[in-house]
Amino acid sequence: MWTYVILLFLTATSTLGQCPVDIPDDERRDCYPWENPTQGDCEARGCLWCAPIDPEYPHCFYNTKVCPSEMPESSRVDCMPEGGLRADCLRKNCLWCETDTPDVPWCFTDPDSSLGGEYCPADIPESERVDCHPESDASVQECLDRGCYWCENTAENVPWCFMPRQAGYRMAGSPVETPQGYQIVLDRINTPSVFGQDIGQITLDVEFQTEQRLRLKFYDASTSRFEVPITISGTGTAPVVKDYDVTFSNDPVFNFQIKRISTDTVIFDSSIGGLQFADQYIQIAGRLDSDKVYGFGEHEKSYFKHDMNWKRWAMWTRDQATTDSNLYGSHPFYLNVEQSSNAHGVLFLNANAQEVTLQPAPALTYRTIGGILDMYFFLGPTPEEVIQQYTMSVGTPVMPPYWALGFQLCRWGYTDLDHLKAAVGRMRLYDIPHDVQYGDIDYMDGYKDFTIDPVNFAGLPEYVQQLKSEGTRFVIILDPAISNTPSPGEYPPLDRGNAENVWVRDYTGSNPQEGQVWPGMVYFPDYTRSATEQWWTNECVLFKDELDYEGLWIDMNEPANFVDGSDEDPPCRDNRFNNPPYIPIVGDNLLWKKTLCMDTIQDLGMSYNTHSLYGWSMAKQTLPAVRSALGRRSIVFSRSTFPGAGQWGQHWLGDNWSQWYNLKASLIGVLDFNLFGMPYTGADICGFLGTPTEDLCRRWQQIGAFYPFSRNHNHESYPDQDPGMWPTVANDTRNTLLIRYRLLPYLYTLFHKAHTTGGTVVRSLMFEEKNRLSVVTIPPFSHPLIALIYTSEEGYIIPVQQPANSTLFSRSNPFGFVVSLDDNGNASGDLFWDDGEAIDTQGTGTYFLGSYTASGSTLTGTVSHDGYSEASNLVIDDVEIHGAGTVTSIVINGVTHSDWNQHPESQEWRETFILPGEPILASSGNGVESTSH
Repeated sequence: MWTYVILLFLTATSTLGQCPVDIPDDERRDCYPWENPTQGDCEARGCLWCAPIDPEYPHCFYNTKVCPSEMPESSRVDCMPEGGLRADCLRKNCLWCETDTPDVPWCFTDPDSSLGGEYCPADIPESERVDCHPESDASVQECLDRGCYWCENTAENVPWCFMPRQAGYRMAGSPVETPQGYQIVLDRINTPSVFGQDIGQITLDVEFQTEQRLRLKFYDASTSRFEVPITISGTGTAPVVKDYDVTFSNDPVFNFQIKRISTDTVIFDSSIGGLQFADQYIQIAGRLDSDKVYGFGEHEKSYFKHDMNWKRWAMWTRDQATTDSNLYGSHPFYLNVEQSSNAHGVLFLNANAQEVTLQPAPALTYRTIGGILDMYFFLGPTPEEVIQQYTMSVGTPVMPPYWALGFQLCRWGYTDLDHLKAAVGRMRLYDIPHDVQYGDIDYMDGYKDFTIDPVNFAGLPEYVQQLKSEGTRFVIILDPAISNTPSPGEYPPLDRGNAENVWVRDYTGSNPQEGQVWPGMVYFPDYTRSATEQWWTNECVLFKDELDYEGLWIDMNEPANFVDGSDEDPPCRDNRFNNPPYIPIVGDNLLWKKTLCMDTIQDLGMSYNTHSLYGWSMAKQTLPAVRSALGRRSIVFSRSTFPGAGQWGQHWLGDNWSQWYNLKASLIGVLDFNLFGMPYTGADICGFLGTPTEDLCRRWQQIGAFYPFSRNHNHESYPDQDPGMWPTVANDTRNTLLIRYRLLPYLYTLFHKAHTTGGTVVRSLMFEEKNRLSVVTIPPFSHPLIALIYTSEEGYIIPVQQPANSTLFSRSNPFGFVVSLDDNGNASGDLFWDDGEAIDTQGTGTYFLGSYTASGSTLTGTVSHDGYSEASNLVIDDVEIHGAGTVTSIVINGVTHSDWNQHPESQEWRETFILPGEPILASSGNGVESTSH
């Protein structure tokens, strides 16, 4: 028995010992670094199989005796100028090819070679790895089959399978200058293919669009691919002066660096590797200047600043209660505050399913599964300027009507009109400001749009008129899905929609695609069709004659579907769109979860490309529809959003929970949407899902009073939570809302600035250099949540107005100013004022704009624009000054006054001057002068 075994071993050794190359055991590089190699597996990888003399060395190894590189000797770049042996070269992940030509290096790199490199190189830091197997359950075999590296480690979330630096493309020739920048042709080299379908040649257009905006557009010049229909153009020629520079390199493959010239800061460096451009997989990675990254949405997060420890975020619109998974909107935009405290922003203009991985280097890896790679860089340099540049590019926020800044009440689950009246009655009982009352789907007949329940909500139109006379306006909900089961003549909106063929179509392009939502079986309007806008506007106008609504709340527009895909079997066809080779980390790992199949068709394109644009396109058609119905300014609240949606609609943060954590997270959501160009936003106060405690609701009402969009709303499965349900909550709500209403002129002015110049309305302290603030702390948290306030910073003048329980009445009250002097005794501010409802008063010039400065001992008001005649009827009757010290006399418009008082509790901090109704708002050059010791 033993003799037989020994003979077999000797025979095998004799056969395997006949190697075609003479490579010593200690110089073999393992080509199959996992267990149980076979000769067939080895040779399938293009490697050699020879038994070593010493069994500790590999049987399967790279053939580097025959040079694996076709690179000309004259092009070799020395990889080991310090000198060394072949083994040293191989450990450096380089190639070794001996030559008799003098001065030609034997150790060099060749990105076109698939053989250079160990399976676990030491020269790529863990923090900079670009995942080569972003889907779950990677294996060594799968990783190496993709031509990538495999390095196991114990650190959490660090990818074990990652791309070599040599992956990607190489410039075909030099960059060609264009009027706006450069055009570069990139050829794919023989490097890892993650999911196949790689595009061999792509084009990069580099556009120097403005002094502070740069565009990098990667696309396939030979084939048309989907592009988001948002146009961000430059002037056509490169600016003479700009604060950025772009450099390109082919070492080891194509990469670029974007540098801020003024500080010599590299803000994006793609030499980290990993550029991929396949039909259904596009990827780019970049090293950042700092780990202070904000943005990317929509998600619920614990902190405003992102976690850079390999945290991944998907962006794909979905009907999903608040969580850290992908939610209702898709916003592939981030803000990065550099180490120098300058800031820049980046937009990946893409609507396909996408994700980003944030890495501790700091770096990020961005992936999408369709369209093109279209990157816009906004150089700021302040955070506020970044957001201004971004929103001016995609569309500045729409100007809300003044009444929309008031407090709003809603719930899903008003069982009938009496139930709704009871909630309103509690608001009146406690004299709580109440500008807007909502009708959720309860008011509809069978949950069908443009109908009223004739039984439970009989008399609703008359009650809406009563509310209006009391200063409370009525806003209704509309869902996109239209019931398709009524017979002809029973439901006119369906009949008219059928006649105009306004529906999203199935994969054939011929038939309306069915789904299920509240009314049952439905069709989905295609809001990218011009015929749909005409139909939708007509329905909104006709329904206005039945119910005197003031605004539209558009929900379920991700679009949401109560079945996955459809009712058919199978729900969606098994093709590359419904089941692509890679799916970003969206909820349930299914693109058509709770929505339509990806091969359904809209005029703009297939849902695979346009899904995340559904709410965007609906808002785009709904704003002109509601304006046509009202003939004046209105509001459009959209649950699903995308970059640029703020120019038509507002947003609330969706189906949150009645928990302390969600209260905290709501503040992050408000800040995020100010970055995204939708500053009019807020969360459902007291939570939508669950039953809040009295203390939670009281605290939430207090902080929610300072959301830009302040609304209490909850789910039908839970009890009423309007503030009148608890006397303590009612009283605290009223007191806090009166502070909000006092500040409404300032808030309205901020929205005017956001509308005209972009920018934020609520922002983080990191936007500001002056941080002497009062910070709100909400138990049970032991640390301040965030200073979500509109004022109290030094150096500002804030216009205020005496509050009332509705803006209908407060707009006629006297004005005042809160002046917060800085250390030098200076402050400034503005007041924008118009009728609060007319469309585009900025464009027509029918507004008042006053500028106010405090310097020395004088407060001066100057009229910048005087186009609103009603402003002359408004008066200012108090000025509150902080930081003026002891004041001995007051002079107003040249007249000395004695009817003023100094706050007795804090003479060094606050003085209040009661003025005799001075009409300074519309008189150029008038002012308030105070003299102090």
